[in-house]
Amino acid sequence: MDRDNQASNFRKIFYRPIEIAIRWCGMISFETKILSKIENTLPLERSLASFPNIVEKIQVLNDAIRNKELNYGCMGITVSSGETVEQSLLTIRHNDLKRWLIEYHPSERPDFIFNQSEDQSIPAYSIEVYKRLVVELDISRAERERTLYLLQNLTEERDSLRLENAKLIVHRQTENEPNERAERSYLRLIGALISLLLGKSPSGKPYSSFTSQASIISVLTVQNADKSGFNKRSLEEKFSAANRTNEHNE
Repeated sequence: MDRDNQASNFRKIFYRPIEIAIRWCGMISFETKILSKIENTLPLERSLASFPNIVEKIQVLNDAIRNKELNYGCMGITVSSGETVEQSLLTIRHNDLKRWLIEYHPSERPDFIFNQSEDQSIPAYSIEVYKRLVVELDISRAERERTLYLLQNLTEERDSLRLENAKLIVHRQTENEPNERAERSYLRLIGALISLLLGKSPSGKPYSSFTSQASIISVLTVQNADKSGFNKRSLEEKFSAANRTNEHNE
């Protein structure tokens, strides 16, 4: 292919960082001009101040070397990671550069490193990422199913407790409320006590000092002022119902 044939002319077994930066920025046609600007007495940042993109790429390469991401060498001979190499003698092999781009910059596909067919294929790094994402997705699905199962169990348990609580409330209300027969018994008892308190012995002596239902109600309201059901109106209604119940049973 035309692009591959042209790019192959710019490929080398190893490169200096500046040669990589020039090719990476697509400025190979200006390589001679750029290299002529380099002065050994000045830092590259100052020598190449008019080419900020190239300086940036060199900084990226040096950072990768410092962080032991990218293998490097001296005049094409690979050295141990961490070994100091003078910048003018520092080189990076083509294959090491390619591996580094695939792993750390998969979206970057410079022509002098990747041919057209490689550019269109899925990089190995992307495949590994895909596999890892599939595994993470499977784990997430399993966790979601487990969570849904627990949620369903908790929902059923909640509904069961609500139903049981409703039954207990009804049962308690039913127990606390006397039935009709018990109500009549209570009223007869109240009526009998009223008759006793207001009654007299066969000799005509009063059983108590109370002379009327009103006097009984008055004392009950005073002595039970803080209790529910002992207000004057409630007691009058209960006494009247008790009297009626006793009259019907006579």
